[in-house]
Amino acid sequence: TPPAPPTPPPLPDGDLLHLAARLFADAERAIAGADAANYATVVAASAAATVAVALPSLFLANGAERKRRARLAVDLPEEPETPYGGGADAYSPEAADAFYGARPFLVLERLAWLTQATFAFNIKLLLDYARGWPAENEPERAKECLALCEELGPTFIKLGQALSIRTDLISEAYALELRKLQDAVPPFADAQAMALLRRDLGVADLSEVFEDLTPGPIASASIGQVYKGRLKPGAYACANDDATAGGAIADVAVKIRRPGVLADIALDLHVLRLLTPLQVRVSNAVNKVKTAPEDIDTALALVDEWGRGFVNEVDYVAEARNTAEFADAMRKRGLGAVVSPRVVGDLLRPNV
Repeated sequence: TPPAPPTPPPLPDGDLLHLAARLFADAERAIAGADAANYATVVAASAAATVAVALPSLFLANGAERKRRARLAVDLPEEPETPYGGGADAYSPEAADAFYGARPFLVLERLAWLTQATFAFNIKLLLDYARGWPAENEPERAKECLALCEELGPTFIKLGQALSIRTDLISEAYALELRKLQDAVPPFADAQAMALLRRDLGVADLSEVFEDLTPGPIASASIGQVYKGRLKPGAYACANDDATAGGAIADVAVKIRRPGVLADIALDLHVLRLLTPLQVRVSNAVNKVKTAPEDIDTALALVDEWGRGFVNEVDYVAEARNTAEFADAMRKRGLGAVVSPRVVGDLLRPNV
């Protein structure tokens, strides 16, 4: 018979540390087979502890999901506050630290949702790792990874898009699935898109601007989606009009930004920066490499560089300006065969 475990030092009644120490001693006795009643106590306590730990996480995750669904249910949701605006020079980790430092509940909700959403997939990956990465499981895991990117939102869709062309980093099975994110992302509600279009163009009815507009998007990506339209005859000036640009524009591609997309991106980039040091340490530990401060600094710099480019894409006005400048540069170089869309400057808006 093994010796009885040492008695924990007495602590005030009701103290959580006292309870934990007593349960630990009961567990040791139960494992030693000394007392079946203690075993039942330990099982019950373990179940209660699991529920106690899991409930806050589930509550936070469900709260985040309720907010997301509420935003999708209205025609034109309010734009959430963001730590910075869109544009190449707007991204600021320092501004995000201050913004979310004052709103820790937002970060906790997002972390809880990410944990809940990715839990099953991560367990499957661990099982595959333990089994030596069976090849027959890879196509199914790739499909699950695609679905997970779509579920987690714009930041992870963009990350999936970036990885889809990096077969040096991921397998061909994953790359084939993730390429579907290039232009076939699940769209947001057409009612929201049309309400946003009416608001930003300042019209009560879109027939004031368009003779025709497709009822659904012809393409959808991480930041926005595109409709095909035909403008009513009118004096809509183009941002890059000149004598060689061509006649009046009739057929147009109407690109509309997802509501709240910048808030989603800013929060996810902040969370990624929080998780990056842990990810680097775990990765290095798996590869039996010591983690140096420079490793973490380099990883954070990569997240910031990627985030800066991503936030820049949210600025549709800058995108239109770059398109016009590119077209002008090609014409001046006599490269008429290289073309880009003409931007209808009179109808350009931050979200359209």
